[in-house]
Amino acid sequence: MKKKYVLSACVAMLLCLCFWQFSAVPAEAASAYKTAASGTAQVEAGKTATVPFSLSSKKYVMVYVEAKSATGGGISEASKLALTVKKTGGKTVAKTSHAWEDMMYLDGDEIACLTKKIAKKGQYSFILTNATNQPLSLKYTVRTFKKPAPKASIKKKRSCKSQDWTDIGKLKGGAPLVKSVKFSNKKIINEWDIETDGEIYVYGKKAGTTNVTVTLKNGKKYTCKVTVQPEMPDVYAYLNYYDTRDNYFEVRVKNNSSHTITIIRAGGKVENVDYKSFDRDFKDSKPVKIKPGKTKNVRFYCKGNPTWYDYKDYTLFAKIKCEGKTYTWHVWDEDSVFKKGSKWVSTYKDEEAYSNWY
Repeated sequence: MKKKYVLSACVAMLLCLCFWQFSAVPAEAASAYKTAASGTAQVEAGKTATVPFSLSSKKYVMVYVEAKSATGGGISEASKLALTVKKTGGKTVAKTSHAWEDMMYLDGDEIACLTKKIAKKGQYSFILTNATNQPLSLKYTVRTFKKPAPKASIKKKRSCKSQDWTDIGKLKGGAPLVKSVKFSNKKIINEWDIETDGEIYVYGKKAGTTNVTVTLKNGKKYTCKVTVQPEMPDVYAYLNYYDTRDNYFEVRVKNNSSHTITIIRAGGKVENVDYKSFDRDFKDSKPVKIKPGKTKNVRFYCKGNPTWYDYKDYTLFAKIKCEGKTYTWHVWDEDSVFKKGSKWVSTYKDEEAYSNWY
């Protein structure tokens, strides 16, 4: 899920070999904000990009810069990026303490925000210093407003699907007004994002409950308790073999889940569709763990004498465990299902992909 912070249309710019200057194009935004400058730029490794803008009165200044590698891929050495605001012909009036003031890494993009109250009107510039070892492509917006949003609207409790984004509230003004977003348990959630309309999202990594605390730069704090539900099994599986000599059934299983799954062989059985006398219980063998993206042939050894040889006449009953939760599991020669509540559902999310694999 990719969230963008660049809010205005691009304007034309002039590029120089080592230094770039851009003309400010004031525009009235739909809200109380005004756009003082917006556009795109290319900045070589070790160089700077400078964007001028003007203030007609004492204002808060909000700078958004989205940077990505000009050669493709992610940005390395992000700590060598710097963002500052200077008065024309004067000193620095705003800067990041290290790298970005607010920074996230999303799909190869670095998104920087800097918010500062500037006491005097006049001509200013924001300067991006690229001290990395690669050229960068930039999108930027400079916006001015009278004062930050005073409060956010954060939900008290939220339920989140594992490996999924969910919204926990809304903040008028967006990410630049956030001082920090902290999690009481980073193993459960450690990613957050704020859209340009102020919607706040968090990403559930692992089953469990954690508090998400949003602190604004005006000192206000908001806490939301988020419960991440366990990931459902997402596996390809089918019954593919019966060995008469060693008396075992074999299931081929691929784990498409984001977590390791466990196949529980103890307590399972096979049932013949026609004759009960051919049914067999399984021996208490050790569970089999399958890591994400891996495929294994799992053997289920039968108690008693060998049974009828055609495995296509059987349904296998066992249990499958995913992210701490155990499910009843049925598999036969052409499909695989698990019990979700009172319903049986496919263990795979994509039927076409399963058919191609099978």
